[in-house]
Amino acid sequence: MSLHEDVRDAVTAHTNELYFLLEFVRDIDKYIIAQAEERISNVLDTMPTNVFDEIRQMLSESIGSLKVIDSPEVGRHFLRYMFAHSVPVRYPKLLYSAALTHAIAIFESFLNDFLIAIFTYRPDTLKSESTATYKNILSFGSMKELIRHLATTKAKKVLEGNIDEVVDKLKEYFNFDVSGFEQFNILREASYRRNIVIHNGGITDKDYCKKIPGSQIGVRLSTDFQYIETLITVIGRFIDHLDNHFSRKMHYMRHSMQNWILNPELTSISASGFGGNKPPQREGKR
Repeated sequence: MSLHEDVRDAVTAHTNELYFLLEFVRDIDKYIIAQAEERISNVLDTMPTNVFDEIRQMLSESIGSLKVIDSPEVGRHFLRYMFAHSVPVRYPKLLYSAALTHAIAIFESFLNDFLIAIFTYRPDTLKSESTATYKNILSFGSMKELIRHLATTKAKKVLEGNIDEVVDKLKEYFNFDVSGFEQFNILREASYRRNIVIHNGGITDKDYCKKIPGSQIGVRLSTDFQYIETLITVIGRFIDHLDNHFSRKMHYMRHSMQNWILNPELTSISASGFGGNKPPQREGKR
């Protein structure tokens, strides 16, 4: 393997994941809407006319009238009716939140693989003040294994902390400010949004507001399909931006056409060249 092959594989594998994540969200989003309409229709078809009239009357009045439902039959149909109407609201929220966290996870996984490749094939980038004992060094079967270990360790160190800290480390190690990417603010916000989705139910806290200008504490962030589509597209562009810069800096051959986000026509190539709709498999490290 070589640097350009490892980078090519990282770009291909992770943009492929992003592409199919977006397609999955798009398809499930359509399915949810279609199923919700069918569910509501089924509920109404099985609801007695007198019960429907009573529920419609309840909904047209103040919310206070919903506190007590004397008829068990009305209560049962009412709950089915309300649940059917909640599906197109609740299900997409769960879907978009999961898509957001997964998209950022794919992005971070790409950065990890990309940095490991750079550190492995350009050992001069591994220089540091750290020391190791002969025992530690001799525990590796070859110099290649040692370099791969050091590269993996350093990549992990670079990616520790929040996205702003990662930017600072990349600037320190490579003299390259990735925040100069024109849409970096979208990646940055999504990274912090992922944190509050996981740890605070999607409600903004002081840490999020400290990082994101114009935000307010206690606001539930709304993530929709457009947000996910924009985020995944921006991640694909950022990967291309990173690849373009480092290919020139590290002198390796670039495979820009392997980016699935920028080249969605790869799906037709995949169908003919990789058998059916099976995506290309990433080559293992050797």
